[in-house]
Amino acid sequence: MEHLNFENVIEFVSFDKLNDESIKKSAEVNAHLAECEACRKIVRAAQLLYDEMLSECRDREIAKEKLAETLGEQMGQF
Repeated sequence: MEHLNFENVIEFVSFDKLNDESIKKSAEVNAHLAECEACRKIVRAAQLLYDEMLSECRDREIAKEKLAETLGEQMGQF
């Protein structure tokens, strides 16, 4: 797997359903994170931010949207 992209990070830190697709994606991301310090740092930071946003608004979709918006601004995506 190449480095995680913006969408990979958002989806990974905001998983809320356990199904075949999420299990497969989680396994792929975790395998990459085991080998890549740079992506681990990004995911840790994104997870902290997502958790904070979720605790403030208590709505997973809103927290996910805010995370994407915030990370996008920081990464120059939008």
